[in-house]
Amino acid sequence: MGAQEGDEVFEAWAGEIPVTIARQLPARLLRLSAAFQVVWSTSWGRKANLHIAPLVGLPATLPVIEFDRFPRAKPGETRKLPGLQAWLKAAPAAIVDDEVGQDLLDWAARRTVPTLVVEIDPRHGILDVHVERLLAFAREGAGGCRK
Repeated sequence: MGAQEGDEVFEAWAGEIPVTIARQLPARLLRLSAAFQVVWSTSWGRKANLHIAPLVGLPATLPVIEFDRFPRAKPGETRKLPGLQAWLKAAPAAIVDDEVGQDLLDWAARRTVPTLVVEIDPRHGILDVHVERLLAFAREGAGGCRK
């Protein structure tokens, strides 16, 4: 999670699942959380607050988009899109995910509010280049994403 070349990583347990985390990830997330409201949209669901948040320096009280309550995505569709649409409504957004389908990109392009989709490689997670791109987006007028 969040490891790029030169990053030091550590192994940890997220519940019963082993994870590898870059030591730099908490600092990256701290920078992002100063500019954005951070919300979980993950198959971990509410367990992300329990098991992941403490490992990466996030509060254990973050909102969670429960995308599993929506109909299953068809092949080629982004499974989180209905949950994101319901949660965001007309709010500006920066979406960071490792599963970005064309339907998500098309939806983001059609929105009338600032929307950025950043696709990350699940082997590396959020890197410095992503943080800089997200912060530039926040500075360029995506004020509704801020806390």
